[in-house]
Amino acid sequence: MYTYITTCISVNVWFFLDVPKFYDTVIMNPVVKNGSTHLEVDSLSWKFTATKLYIKMDNLFNGDKVLGDNMNLFLNENWREVLNEMQPAIEEVFGMAFKGIGHQFLNRIPLNQI
Repeated sequence: MYTYITTCISVNVWFFLDVPKFYDTVIMNPVVKNGSTHLEVDSLSWKFTATKLYIKMDNLFNGDKVLGDNMNLFLNENWREVLNEMQPAIEEVFGMAFKGIGHQFLNRIPLNQI
C-alpha cells in the first residue's frame, strides 16, 4: 500500500543572468498585405553565452532559513550545471517572445519603410 502526501509549495524566485554574448538567426519571408509588402518572421532561433547566473529563492522548505540558504548556496556554486539544464528552455522561450515582437513590428510597417 502506498501513501501519497501532497503539499503546496510557495517560492519566490529572483535571478540575474549575465549574458554578454547572444546570437540569433531570423528567417523572414515577404508577404503582401493590403497592397503593401511586409516581412513576416518565419523562424527565429536565439542562443546565448552566459558568464554568471545568480539565483535567490525565498520561502523554501516551508520557510526554513537554514535549508533555504544552503539550497541557494548550492545553486549558486553550481550555476553552470543549473544553467546547462535550463538553457534550452530559456532560449526557446526568448526565441518565441522575440519572434512575437518581430511579428507585431513587421506587421505594422511595410518593407519599403524599414
